[in-house]
Amino acid sequence: MTGGISPATVKIGVRAALVALAAVAAVAVMYLIATTRPTPASWYPKCIHYRASGFHCPGCGTGRALHHALNGNFVQAARNNILAIVLLPTVAVAAGPRLMAWVRGRPAPPRRLLGARWVWLLVVLFLLFWVGRNIPVTPFTYLAPQELSSAETSASK
Repeated sequence: MTGGISPATVKIGVRAALVALAAVAAVAVMYLIATTRPTPASWYPKCIHYRASGFHCPGCGTGRALHHALNGNFVQAARNNILAIVLLPTVAVAAGPRLMAWVRGRPAPPRRLLGARWVWLLVVLFLLFWVGRNIPVTPFTYLAPQELSSAETSASK
């Protein structure tokens, strides 16, 4: 090379900048979620599946759960969507090594993160959670997200 920066170095720099930009955007979104109380009038997305069918999907309550988790109220977060509170950080940690390998231009770790049995177990868990949170009997009602009421919105102040 006669001078300047190699294309590989530029590629790594661009990828690192993209990851940094995504991280800044993620922090900004987390700030908005943490500082905006979940109310019926807030900008939190409303579940289309729930509006159409009256049944909670596995994602219902995730925005409220994230709001409470980011404010340190993990019990309330779990009451809104325990599955999201467990899986979102797990997925973020699992994606870290792949993301860093991509930035550095190195081969990614082995593609198969989980064995087939674990994948099927997660699918079954996901489906049981989906069905269970819609059963209107006492132990299962704890899986459904809490309705937005004056008690919850005042507790978030």
